Amino acid sequence: MVANVSHESTTPLYEQLKLMLRDKIMLGEILPGTLLPTEAAFCDMYKISRITVRKALGDLEAEGFITRIQGKGSIVTHSRIKENWSHIAGFTETVKAAGHQTHSEILGIDTIPGSVTLHNLFNLPLDPPQKFVTIKRLRYIDDIPAAIMTSYVREDMGEKIKNRKLDNLSFYNLFEEVTGRKVIRNEASLTPVLANQEAISLLGVKPGTPHFFFKGITYIEGDIPVELNYATFRGDTFEFASNIYRVTTADKGK
Repeated sequence: MVANVSHESTTPLYEQLKLMLRDKIMLGEILPGTLLPTEAAFCDMYKISRITVRKALGDLEAEGFITRIQGKGSIVTHSRIKENWSHIAGFTETVKAAGHQTHSEILGIDTIPGSVTLHNLFNLPLDPPQKFVTIKRLRYIDDIPAAIMTSYVREDMGEKIKNRKLDNLSFYNLFEEVTGRKVIRNEASLTPVLANQEAISLLGVKPGTPHFFFKGITYIEGDIPVELNYATFRGDTFEFASNIYRVTTADKGK
């Protein structure tokens, strides 16, 4: 199933086994739904102890690549959600398009005074001062916590939406319904980060594991900003892709 482990390497045996299995899962050589060999079979294949095998499989389970079921074995569950940045799509739409189910747990809804940064991002004058509503959600994919999202909206928008049943709603659809205008773009940035204490607690990930930190501003028709969104996405669950085109000399002259 995997290349041999090296008993001469300075890398621990459990780490070698984990990395080899993880790479094959991520490359699609071991597909979701596959039942992995038993612990005893791994021990025989690589001449390693059961403790070593359990440690490798335990790490893979903690990182979301497999599920270990008592009496059945270890089943590959990893399947990344691909977020395509060539067109605008919300979390709910993207997850459902990939064949998964999603829902949210509302962690908090608060009204806060507007900072200079928020006023500027929403193209608002500092006088009169504005208030904003924050909505913090834990987003699930097939009942597995996958992302922590905090949305900032103007107080008038927040008052219209905060009493809605937000655990199963697409915010993009909600913005369009409330404003009567289409969502047209999202000005976004993506930064690799290591799991902080909040991610460890809410997403159930290990300290120091890699994740994506997302910052996006959602615009509706008229190029009006309606939402600032900060989010932490699990690094073992999401893959972000984009089509990038080279600008030619002729294009530059247009």
